[in-house]
Amino acid sequence: MSGGWAGSTRKETLPADWPQRCAAIHERSGGRCEWKINPAAGNYTRCKNPANGGVDHWKGRLYHELDGLRDSCHEHHAKKSSREGAEAKAAKAASRYRPKEEHPGMIKRS
Repeated sequence: MSGGWAGSTRKETLPADWPQRCAAIHERSGGRCEWKINPAAGNYTRCKNPANGGVDHWKGRLYHELDGLRDSCHEHHAKKSSREGAEAKAAKAASRYRPKEEHPGMIKRS
């Protein structure tokens, strides 16, 4: 199995009462995606889609308090997870290279 959750230890980082936390989030959302549409532009309209994408950790993957979780539709959660995966992959790839050094003629001596 490749991609997706292959080799992930994500489930192991969830608290023991994770099912209860998810139930509380589902109850709070009323079954509707809690994603805000373009809050940077001042538009806080909630997404109209049903919450079928799972509970999202919007304050960070290790923050499990209810104020950092939101119910999401598949579309929003997939976009966010894809972006986070691409960022992690890029960071990993960048760490394979040595930092660029200044040209010896450009080194400032003090």
